[in-house]
Amino acid sequence: MRLFHYHFWTDKAEAMERFYRSRKFRTALRNPPLDWEDFRHRGIRFRIIEMIRSHVNVTFGYGTRDRLDHLGMLVDEEEHDAVASRARQSGMQVEESDARTFVRTPWGFRLELQRRRDVVDKEPKAVIAGMKMKIPFSPDPPHVGRMAEG
Repeated sequence: MRLFHYHFWTDKAEAMERFYRSRKFRTALRNPPLDWEDFRHRGIRFRIIEMIRSHVNVTFGYGTRDRLDHLGMLVDEEEHDAVASRARQSGMQVEESDARTFVRTPWGFRLELQRRRDVVDKEPKAVIAGMKMKIPFSPDPPHVGRMAEG
């Protein structure tokens, strides 16, 4: 199980794309599929931009404020089933589909369980080694720990 992805909403989408591009990320998806210069004068805003570098996948879209939508974990079948089961036992909502599974956390963001390997590049030259988050862990901080433990 490995953290590989985060999805973020921001009113600074153009600046975020420049930031990640300067760090050698490639734009894998842009919806609508236009360059900034093609639409800036028309008032159109990008809805989704997906950028990839090795085993790191960052997706962001235009929002009215900075907000984390979800974190993504690359998992195998066994890890997927175990985490989904523990999440259900902890009272969290689990939304499964062929593409991915989402766990709704009590802290306002979702956790994506991703089994497909085509969402990252084949060579793991870049990985997310860590992430700091400030989340109000009341009333039940052990919730997340129970979901992730084996």
